[in-house]
Amino acid sequence: MIMSNSINSTSISKETKSATIDGLESLKLNFPFLINLTSDERQKLRTMGAVRTSYVQDIYQASMSNKSALPAGFSLDDYGKDLQLYRDLEEIMSHLLPLFEGIESTSMVLSSKLMKQTDQCYAHLKVEAVKNPNQFLGETLKKIAAQLKKTRKNKPSGDKPAQ
Repeated sequence: MIMSNSINSTSISKETKSATIDGLESLKLNFPFLINLTSDERQKLRTMGAVRTSYVQDIYQASMSNKSALPAGFSLDDYGKDLQLYRDLEEIMSHLLPLFEGIESTSMVLSSKLMKQTDQCYAHLKVEAVKNPNQFLGETLKKIAAQLKKTRKNKPSGDKPAQ
């Protein structure tokens, strides 16, 4: 069971939020070489992943021991720097990933909780609009109903409607 009780009545102060964003923006300055790929670009790349890491390291070591086997234009120095950069980024990522996953999971639980709360409020507001006709509430609910209907039409098949 997902434990959402730990986020009940929790908030982030403006100062903490601002300091966090400032810190992240500052971190970006340390990595001006970072690249953001599209999904298509990602799919076209041949990457080593966990399985091929030893392949890359073993070939690098073999190349260092047999420099004469490589063409003159091949830069073992660049190859070594690229390998070290990869190792450094992987180490940094191993520290960032749990934080990112925690933020993402917490956001997902909050999103679910908010949908349940919103559905409850929507149901109560619809009842109230029938019991006590109020033009503003009625118009607001009509707009919301139209948005929901439009969203459901655009939803790909196979998705379950929100409950």
